[in-house]
Amino acid sequence: MSKDGERAYLRKLSKKEREASFDLYASANPGVFFAELGALLTLLPPPPARLLDLGCGAGVTSSFFAKRGYCVVGQDIC
Repeated sequence: MSKDGERAYLRKLSKKEREASFDLYASANPGVFFAELGALLTLLPPPPARLLDLGCGAGVTSSFFAKRGYCVVGQDIC
């Protein structure tokens, strides 16, 4: 569940910016993004390993790993 500061940050964004922050396909090259995630999965211990996602932004990558069974903590400056 998001913390109050994260929700406040997202409320300050325009609708377009908010949607883009959650849109994996907004990346300039989504194929590279998914290839890198796949490569990273081969290096990680199997779930339910714990992961720390530093600089997680809106938490898209954290959500990706959490949905695959990892215990993820995401931390961002906001």
